[in-house]
Amino acid sequence: MTTIAGYLGAAGIQAALIRRAKEGGSYHVRVNLARAAMFFMSLGTFDKNAPAPHRRATPNPVAGHQSPRKPPTENWSDSPRR
Repeated sequence: MTTIAGYLGAAGIQAALIRRAKEGGSYHVRVNLARAAMFFMSLGTFDKNAPAPHRRATPNPVAGHQSPRKPPTENWSDSPRR
């Protein structure tokens, strides 16, 4: 349950940062472990008799196409900087 509270706290922090960027000001995020557990329990459970989801035959939406991957750079100084 602490993981769920951590995710909810991170989402709250992200929302506060976005709001600060748009409107300015400062915001306080509070996460309650018991309330997070109640929220999680309210979501319900999966039906154990439900069929498994279907997988696609290829991982890429373009059938049969494998996207080329670049080999890792030997020298990190060649990497573009942001």
